[in-house]
Amino acid sequence: MKIIKSIDDIQRTQKTFKKDSVALVPTMGSFHLGHAELIKMARKQCDRVVVSIFINPYQFNDPKDLKSYPQTLDHDIALASDLGVDILFTPDAGDIYKNDRCTWVVVDDLSDHLCGISRRGHFRGVATIVAKLLNIIRPDKAYFGEKDWQQLLIIKKMVDDLNFPVEIVSVPTVREWDGLAASSRNKHLSDAERRDAEIIWKSLMAAGDDINNGQTDINKVKILIESMIKDKENLSIEYLSLCRPDDLTEVETLDKPLLVAIAVRAGNTRLIDNLLVS
Repeated sequence: MKIIKSIDDIQRTQKTFKKDSVALVPTMGSFHLGHAELIKMARKQCDRVVVSIFINPYQFNDPKDLKSYPQTLDHDIALASDLGVDILFTPDAGDIYKNDRCTWVVVDDLSDHLCGISRRGHFRGVATIVAKLLNIIRPDKAYFGEKDWQQLLIIKKMVDDLNFPVEIVSVPTVREWDGLAASSRNKHLSDAERRDAEIIWKSLMAAGDDINNGQTDINKVKILIESMIKDKENLSIEYLSLCRPDDLTEVETLDKPLLVAIAVRAGNTRLIDNLLVS
């Protein structure tokens, strides 16, 4: 595995791949089970696998959140190597964002729902860095997890609107032993918060069962989820949405498919999850 920091170096290396298919797995490091699954899928589907590690400052609303984001580069290097990654791309912020930058990528509408309501500018930062990485590396396929469903939709829309010659591959959410969606943020949870957080997935599954068993009242589904989560003293709901999975607009009737999406605060840690009911 090669570790490359320079944009020029990775572009020179990429040219040597010739007709090999190239996969990109964009990350901010602090690898967990979800990252491993993305890499494994990329390894199965492409000849060459490039994984980027870049903690993008422009997708953090709170400077404290950026400062506290876990950095585990030695662990990440070891795991990437074990999983057969060909190139680990670890650029510096000064190389990615020049001081005179004035170009941003904004995906309207999709960015205004769910996480976009409380995290203004977050998806502008996400779309911009992904666009830059796609342009730098020129992969055939790029891999994203379904836990970040809104991010996945935004990236797919950006790629379609801007005619990027890349296939966006979605990978199902990976869960830890208690059902909690794998996330770098899980490391911030106290033992009590972690015990309480397992109710998030359980509440989504209960809602899915309720819908599949014929429930037609949207409010009753929301009350079911809210009651399960509010029973845990360390949790509070930031948003809960029953929406269309293709554009994130709130549903008026419980027609399938639909997405049940939620953001929960566990102490100071923000957790998101979703369930596709189809």
